[in-house]
Amino acid sequence: MDMTELAHAAGHTTEQPESDGPVAPPTLEASGLRQSFVIELLLKHLYLGGELGLGRLAERVCLPAALLTPILKTLRSARLVEPAGVNPGGVASGWRLSATGRARAAEALERCRYAGAAPVTLNDYRDRVRRQAANEEAMPDGALDSVLQGLALDDGICQRLGAALSSTRGLYVFGPPGSGKSALVGRLAMVSRGTVWIPHAVLAGEALIQVFDPSVHRPVGPQTSQVFPSPASWSEPLPALDSRWIACERPTVLAGSRLSSDQFDLQSGTISGASVAPIHLKANNGVLVVDDLGRQREPVGQLLRRIVMPLERGSDLLRARQGDPVEVPVMYRLVLASTLEPSGLDDAGLIRRLGYPIPLGPLDASVYRRLLVETSAACGVQCDPGAADYLIDHLHRQTGVPMLAAYPRELVARICERALWLRKSPALDSEALEWAWDAVLGHQMKGGAS
Repeated sequence: MDMTELAHAAGHTTEQPESDGPVAPPTLEASGLRQSFVIELLLKHLYLGGELGLGRLAERVCLPAALLTPILKTLRSARLVEPAGVNPGGVASGWRLSATGRARAAEALERCRYAGAAPVTLNDYRDRVRRQAANEEAMPDGALDSVLQGLALDDGICQRLGAALSSTRGLYVFGPPGSGKSALVGRLAMVSRGTVWIPHAVLAGEALIQVFDPSVHRPVGPQTSQVFPSPASWSEPLPALDSRWIACERPTVLAGSRLSSDQFDLQSGTISGASVAPIHLKANNGVLVVDDLGRQREPVGQLLRRIVMPLERGSDLLRARQGDPVEVPVMYRLVLASTLEPSGLDDAGLIRRLGYPIPLGPLDASVYRRLLVETSAACGVQCDPGAADYLIDHLHRQTGVPMLAAYPRELVARICERALWLRKSPALDSEALEWAWDAVLGHQMKGGAS
């Protein structure tokens, strides 16, 4: 299974956001942000957006309109902004920059191009991650059986998986190529339960870190926190939820052979002007799946320590482009898949401390037979009564090729593809199996004979 298939397997169903969401800050002090920071952010939005009404400005910076009103009055007094129009009640219907304001905004953009949602503070982010890590929903009865349906796993492995997923521990899935590792970890990524709140960005000291990533974080339900009062209703109650946070499914972050240690460092946001959160921050309160561990360019032990050590501590120290290093929370479930046995790693103790090793290997004949029949039925292929025996007794045992979980799917797929070419209904019989076997494994047989 490649990374595209893994990503598809990791899809979740749409859920409603949890009720324990972050409350909109009624005042600037409650937001945790400096007034100077919010002023520069407003100036940049007005510079880029032109004339903006209060409601639209509130939507863009994700702060309540009532919180912004006194700041805009301060900006007007400083002659940095001016009304773009006045409604019948004598209240500004919109705002635009003055010439002085445009100069100040240009200077602010020169220092930092970020002009997105207002960030949350590092303390608020840390508290939210810890709370969400402690409040992951219990796995419903039968959920694991449903997720693992169609995979050839014995009861012992299923019990070990259930124990791991009932805890906060990680998993190390290992076995030879074709044993079903990628298929299994893709299914395990679906088990993450509930919703979490992800901030657009975090302000950590002098470092502005973008956390929300639309390629990773999937919003759920109606985002009620994005509804703001219009200019005509400034006196209405503040929105219930803080729109600097987005209700999302617990994230699943997928990594493969291109993973490297530097992806666990702050990344430079060349377009946004802010730093981009590293891979483990994006995975907070969710799952990080590392497939093909051992195929990366750097030594596996070095990469494994970079992954596991912060996870054990529950935090990581990140170095920003400017300012002091910042300590960020690291709390997610780690799932590793590799062809390497734990005993073959530089530091096998890391795997022991990580959680549960899950060995996968050749299947016994009864499980392999059942997998072949189920795969054929799922693909609409008629299976001859003696086809499974022919595959096991003649093709596998006479050639010494192990009965791995990937082969039934590969063989049935080749049979379907040939039938499509020949314009006839696919059938699983000895002749078709011989042809598919040669198409899938013929090069190995010839290579072994040479």
